[in-house]
Amino acid sequence: MLTQKTPKPLRWQRSKYSPLTRQIDVFSAAGTFLFYLWWDRLWGNNASATKQKRAKWLIQTMLDLGPTFIKIGQALSTRADILPLEYVAELEKLQDKVPPFSADRAVAIIESELGNSLFSLYREFNERPLAAASLGQVHRAKLHTGEQVIVKVQRPGLKELFDLDMQAVRRVMRFCQRSFAWARLYDLDAIYNEFFMILYQEIDYIKEGKNADRFRDNFDNYSGIIVPKVYWEYTTHKVLTLEYLPGIKVDDRKTLQACGVDIKRVNQLGICCYLKQILQDGFFQADPHPGNIAVSSNGSLIFYDFGMMAEIKALAKDQMIRSFFAVMRKDVDVVIDTLIDIGLVEPMSDMTPCGA
Repeated sequence: MLTQKTPKPLRWQRSKYSPLTRQIDVFSAAGTFLFYLWWDRLWGNNASATKQKRAKWLIQTMLDLGPTFIKIGQALSTRADILPLEYVAELEKLQDKVPPFSADRAVAIIESELGNSLFSLYREFNERPLAAASLGQVHRAKLHTGEQVIVKVQRPGLKELFDLDMQAVRRVMRFCQRSFAWARLYDLDAIYNEFFMILYQEIDYIKEGKNADRFRDNFDNYSGIIVPKVYWEYTTHKVLTLEYLPGIKVDDRKTLQACGVDIKRVNQLGICCYLKQILQDGFFQADPHPGNIAVSSNGSLIFYDFGMMAEIKALAKDQMIRSFFAVMRKDVDVVIDTLIDIGLVEPMSDMTPCGA
């Protein structure tokens, strides 16, 4: 009789994880990847198949190391400007490839956070998650009032893991700054501080719910933008209950076309939506990957995730007009001055473009 093999737990899922053990795991992964890059450059292994092989290894390593590194990979998946396409194609899979945690643990977190039994809280609760992400997973449910909702549950032990990762990543960063000239070309300290600041904000579902309410208010008179309602009586720092709004993934071109959705109009709507967020509201969704945005059957955009939001100073109308004309005239100095004013660019002694 064949017995089913129990899958090996991922490294970050260990019940006991010391700072030293985590440091060893992170340094080992970083060292191995840097060695691969050095080896391939030494022997001229630049073939697409080699890059794809390395990218697949990187994806599995990030999944094994857990949420912090999955988030790093997801951020890099949108950077086709700095990574080979083979890496971008593999990193995009991190949007959908994150394994869920057990329904028992999800239910235990919900009951502990909301202080009641699951079915006192929800009339129906689907234990199979709709989706699993790096920081949590989503279950479909129905309230006793009959309203369809989704329940977002935070992965257990995230803050403790982030505390370990802050130390581990800082040491890897310091090593790279001392050892490699390319690492000194970037402001790694600023990147590090901003990344972990956002990461800690993302595990506060109260803040995410407030972000959703603010975002909805900003688009209150725009029928083409849909934001789910927050059910505050079923929401805590680790559990977020939202209105259930199904849609088609924004990058699923085939399904969108089959449903008669005007893709050109969706693109225009997305561009206008982000221009409003950045230029008018000064408050925008900073993680616009396909898992966070969907399209309704009538072509409206549905925004799902509000954990990673960014805020910039709103531009005055005269500044906006001045900036647009500067772009048209290719007046780099005026554009840079505007970007500095709104906080998107840090002023430096030499603002000359590289290679100029």
